[in-house]
Amino acid sequence: MPCSPEHPFRPDDGTAMIPADILRPANEMIGIFGDDAQFRAALRADALMAQGKVDGSTLWKQIADAIGDLQRHRPAAGEETH
Repeated sequence: MPCSPEHPFRPDDGTAMIPADILRPANEMIGIFGDDAQFRAALRADALMAQGKVDGSTLWKQIADAIGDLQRHRPAAGEETH
């Protein structure tokens, strides 16, 4: 499945191919914080950047993006899944 040039982890069909080391913490954040998970991950990214921890901030930004992708593609309440 070809990836879009702007987003190397996102195939052209709009679904996300999230690496496992990002997927695990993203799912944990969703399990703990629910709808606030992406916001919480972004706060963590900002806090790390303020401390000068660029690598940690970059990782948490990726986690926040993955959370957004996962939440966008999850079924709505009562929606059938196959």
